[in-house]
Order: sequence, then structure tokens, then C-alpha cells
Amino acid sequence: MLWSRDAKLHDIQAIVVRKFNNNPTNSILIKDIIDLDYDDYMVLTNNIRCSNTTETIEHFSLCMLVAWVSAYKLGRSDNYYQFMKEYITQMPQHHTSMVLDFIQTACYDYQIETFGPPIKTLKDIKRIAKLHAGLD
Repeated sequence: MLWSRDAKLHDIQAIVVRKFNNNPTNSILIKDIIDLDYDDYMVLTNNIRCSNTTETIEHFSLCMLVAWVSAYKLGRSDNYYQFMKEYITQMPQHHTSMVLDFIQTACYDYQIETFGPPIKTLKDIKRIAKLHAGLD
């Protein structure tokens, strides 16, 4: 396991960021940087579920992307997509574009490949996560 079962989102993010910062290449595929096992995935997603605010997405969008890619690799993509859809739609409507911007910014900041146009919808993120998991 990369982190303990009682790890907090801030600690998890620090580990994930360190892994991305240690990779000097451009156009990074998440699956090439970090490969979560089921236990790490569950700790990460449980932390994300417990902190459903816009600030969480702003500060931990890299973790959210890693979790989404891991969901595809572990066969839990439908569950994670449904969770993210509910997570974001529970926020005030004007926050949706901010959320997408935060995730787009994380891709830019950590040189994560987006495979084309800017992120405009959750389906765009879903498409990117699938590609990063190596499923397309």
C-alpha cells in the first residue's frame, strides 16, 4: 500500500504529487506514474467522499483524477462516475465550471495528457480517465 488506511487526503495528495513531480516527461499518462491497488483506491475514494466541497476539488483534483483512472483499472468506473456526477451536481450550479477548470488546471500543472480539446464536461473527464487507464 502507498498509504495507511487512516491516511488523510492531504497526506495522500502529497504522495501523489511527489510521484508526478519525480517524472520529468511531458504528456504524462497517469497509469505510468501511479498504479493503485484496491485498498489504496478505497482509502482515497473514502477520503474524497468525506470531503465534498468545491475546495476539495480545487486542492485535490489530482487525487480525484488518479482515483478515476484507478476506478477504470479496477473495474469500478461506473460507480466512480456516478459518485462524481452526484458529487458535482450537489454543488451550486455555478460551481460546475469551476470544478472542470480545477481538473483542467491539474492536467496542465502536472503535464497530464488530455488527448485533445479542453475539459468541458464530466464525460470529457470520463474519456480521459479511460484513456489513462489504457482501456482505449
